[in-house]
Amino acid sequence: MVAEFDDEDFIVTLTVLSTAFVLCFLGFQVLSTPPQRYMAMYVLSEDGTALGRNATALHLGDRLKVLVIVENHMARQMRVELETLIAGNASSSPAPWDGGSRLQGQVLTLDDGGRSAMPMTFAVTGASAEGDSIAVEEIELNGIKIPVMVESGTRNQTLRFIFRALIWSDAEGRYVPEWNDGQEGHASWLQIWFELLPGVDT
Repeated sequence: MVAEFDDEDFIVTLTVLSTAFVLCFLGFQVLSTPPQRYMAMYVLSEDGTALGRNATALHLGDRLKVLVIVENHMARQMRVELETLIAGNASSSPAPWDGGSRLQGQVLTLDDGGRSAMPMTFAVTGASAEGDSIAVEEIELNGIKIPVMVESGTRNQTLRFIFRALIWSDAEGRYVPEWNDGQEGHASWLQIWFELLPGVDT
């Protein structure tokens, strides 16, 4: 006896086969796609909450306490230098840290999945008026005073603290700001804005 299929049976069979094909294809895609590898960075306020988008208001000598967190998701142990800079509120250069002053570099060794949390306390301890802008001449970072020379914009007194993760490159023999993990190029950096309010002892 020859089995007969009516239109409804045909549609059901076609739907089941199509679903099975799609599921097999998706499963292949999931299994064949390598996991994403990256370095994660966060900056939290002193009480552990995320910083808002608005610039933090500071007077000369005010302290800004933050917690900088770096996480390794590169599937291998990584050597990282966390570079901290101060920069003006705008730059004509492509990189946001161009024209900034380096404050410090901290070298870390992170296992895969590892995390390092670094408390930092900033204070502007030296500044002078430059027309409509302010020139920052000294920063105190974790109790150490560091001479700098960074100007704010001409219409405000907004500046930035910048953090970027430099990854050790065996090929170049140095820490590099951008790297290729076999999938695409990556760079890890972030910034927080602050406004130096009028009333500084310039």
